[in-house]
Amino acid sequence: EFSAISVKRKQNFNKLLNQLFNLDALDNEEILMLKQLSTLPSIEISLEFLEDIFQKKGDLEFEELLDYLCEKGWLSKFESGYKLHQITKEYFLGNHTLTFEEMKSIFSYFFKLIENSADMNIAILHKDKLIFFESLSNVIKKYENFEVTIFYMNLGNIYRTLSTYKKALFYIRLSLKRIHVLENNIDSTNLEILLIWKASIYNNLSQTYYYLANYKKTLVLDKKALVLREQILGKNHIHTIQSYNNLAQLYFSCGNIDNAKKLLDDVVNYALDIKKITP
Repeated sequence: EFSAISVKRKQNFNKLLNQLFNLDALDNEEILMLKQLSTLPSIEISLEFLEDIFQKKGDLEFEELLDYLCEKGWLSKFESGYKLHQITKEYFLGNHTLTFEEMKSIFSYFFKLIENSADMNIAILHKDKLIFFESLSNVIKKYENFEVTIFYMNLGNIYRTLSTYKKALFYIRLSLKRIHVLENNIDSTNLEILLIWKASIYNNLSQTYYYLANYKKTLVLDKKALVLREQILGKNHIHTIQSYNNLAQLYFSCGNIDNAKKLLDDVVNYALDIKKITP
């Protein structure tokens, strides 16, 4: 029916939507469901996938709730699944903001999918869900917490594995920017853990620049990651050894064979030390 609506040039379209969309007939559970669905892309989503996302496998009441929202016109039902219209989605995002707690279960589901983002198989396995990651990333940007920061880093890693370097840089830089904010507002007890993750973000950003053959930025970031890892984890920790190995790889690429060999000798020695203390 939107085609029949006449909106004057200076009229606020969102104001019109607020007049059209009346939530009085919905209870709290129904409103929450629509708010949560607004975090997902405006595409047809199968019942099976929605059950996975909402952790409602085989829950008949969940399906009944979706069907009820379809009957009332809030959702569209298709043979392949359900869809929340883009206008409805934007209306809820703009006027009924989700708290992090309200969307935490959805966020956790997608967070776990790419938690091991360094594994190439993870990127390949979930590349068809990029539209979901993107939709979620637009919603969570207002939450300044640690989990969201790491989600952005992992999403950047997925894009790097898929050779989409522009988006990889965007998300990993965003992750670094946000961890700087967290670093200035965290207590000393948790600072060390945060700095370890900061080193990981430096490392992932350096690897992205390495694939882009920007060795100058790669070197700066690799050294930053190494300094943090040496200070906090020690020289014979597996993550510190990874930083040595990355630097050696970079030196080889730049033709600095002597420095590369020296670092690789250190890698071997530290790795042997780890083997000695490993049960």
